[in-house]
Amino acid sequence: MVAHKVGWVCHAIIIFSMCPWLTRSYRDDENRQAVMSAERSSGKKEDFVNMSSVTLVVTGSIPHSDFIKLVKVSSEPVGMTGDQSFIETLFLDKVPWYETMAWKHELYNNFRQSVETAKNDGYLGGEDADPFLRFLHMCPKEHSYESGIYEWVSARRIPEDVQENIAQQAELFAGAAQSLQSAVTGVKEWIAAKKDFAHWIQQKIEEEVDWTRVLEREIKQVRIFLFMENIAGFGNTLLLKRTEGVLKNMKFNISSNSKPNTHVSETLDSVVTTIGMEPSSEATPEIISQRHPEWKVPSGNWSQQFLALVTEAYDFQPDVVISAPATSYDYNLRPLLATALGKWEANGRDSVKVALLTYLRPKMKRGANEHNQAMFQDHHSWVEPLLAKKARLPDWPTIWLGEYDSGSSAEESELQAPIEPMGVGKNSIGVLIPELDNQLQQPFSTDVAKVLAEKAESDLVLFAYLHAEEPVRDYLLLARELSRQRGSRAIVVMTRMKCVPRHDHKEHEFRNMQAMLQNLTKRDGAFRGTLKVIRAESGGSSIWWNPDKMTCDEVPKKDLELPHIGVEGGEELRAALA
Repeated sequence: MVAHKVGWVCHAIIIFSMCPWLTRSYRDDENRQAVMSAERSSGKKEDFVNMSSVTLVVTGSIPHSDFIKLVKVSSEPVGMTGDQSFIETLFLDKVPWYETMAWKHELYNNFRQSVETAKNDGYLGGEDADPFLRFLHMCPKEHSYESGIYEWVSARRIPEDVQENIAQQAELFAGAAQSLQSAVTGVKEWIAAKKDFAHWIQQKIEEEVDWTRVLEREIKQVRIFLFMENIAGFGNTLLLKRTEGVLKNMKFNISSNSKPNTHVSETLDSVVTTIGMEPSSEATPEIISQRHPEWKVPSGNWSQQFLALVTEAYDFQPDVVISAPATSYDYNLRPLLATALGKWEANGRDSVKVALLTYLRPKMKRGANEHNQAMFQDHHSWVEPLLAKKARLPDWPTIWLGEYDSGSSAEESELQAPIEPMGVGKNSIGVLIPELDNQLQQPFSTDVAKVLAEKAESDLVLFAYLHAEEPVRDYLLLARELSRQRGSRAIVVMTRMKCVPRHDHKEHEFRNMQAMLQNLTKRDGAFRGTLKVIRAESGGSSIWWNPDKMTCDEVPKKDLELPHIGVEGGEELRAALA
């Protein structure tokens, strides 16, 4: 079945997550026509890209169930990044336009290999696999960390080779839509059969836990302590929530000499830290707690969070500890983390002191010996007695999980234990198979998402969840090509339009989605004001990039610069899309 909407006289909608007030007039047709007339009357060649066939809707953060439903009803290809969201796209039977981030090249490479493996295993034919792999190859990719390029400056314009590449993508997608859809189905079925993380983790727990101790309890429950570090957006929290779901669905039937075939249930304790939270992250401890009141989410500096995490684990007295994903924790913190919650030895030296010094050393000042010594003593005074409590507790195994296709050996991990990579690679332990039916059956939580879903019944609506700025530009250009093929306007929906203020790193120069959008849509930008941008995030303001101060400021929707307009709620969005 072809993934895009059947009607050729359709309306394409691109959704992004932010919007201005509808009460402000938007003379889109006049503005666009004026730009084009001025170009023609001057005799100049039209060197801008006319985006009048595309409307962008930025929605801001929406509930995950609404996110899933919008992906399901949208046309293809679906712009997607990350890992679990990528897997969900496949299980929603959508062709992904996959953005490979610097730290996701291993996932991308392993996924390509899994397509080949699925083909060899008979889940899809070569006539479907080949165009699918070609299409994935055309999708945007940051420089990998292995390349040694960690920062760069994005081109906030439209190079000629980009337009040519986008045109080729649209041509390939239009000509091979059926093959691409068949490839998605085949790979999805292969993942479900061969790479189900639930099977691996249950077997691992059964092998590692001291079941004798569990069976001695009056209530036969295995205690699972689950924790993770969330440094950026909400991606890792979704990973934790799904891991919780897998663990809660497990059934253990354990036998011993005195208690044959005993049913054992589980009890979970989950903690989320934000020790390394990135400056531009919206996933603060307060917001995470609001979304997930069932979790413990400590706030404060690293020492306050570390103390809360370890104290919670020691009070819980687990039978098994799971870190998911361990890879999000700072390398320098890992020895201290492993000393507290795993097994870590410093070759005959005081392990606590060595682990603490490993974390503090980058924070110490060169030549300030007294200051450094005082810093160490201040922390050691509470860390040492805290970790000393562990010796009085029953021992437990610790399972360190990596992000998708991101693991390491015991020697490389700084944990003296392997980090088991989730994912689809040959040596990966599987993915969280998404349970989507329940979310798809729920009513929409937001009016904005509901209106967009209604539009998708008759119009061409495209959905993109991206992370960096050049993919924003490229996906909009792809929408333009698809709208031209179908002779209709395209509506693009994006739930994230990330704005990155200047800080020590230079992400504001290449992952600043808002800056890219403003640069393209300004009067002398590449789009020359021809792209209509509807900012539909909740609240009366939008985040706006200030290029002079290099800050991200809240601007009232009524004060946004055209062609950006703001709406509040579903009815105003419906009117803006009319």
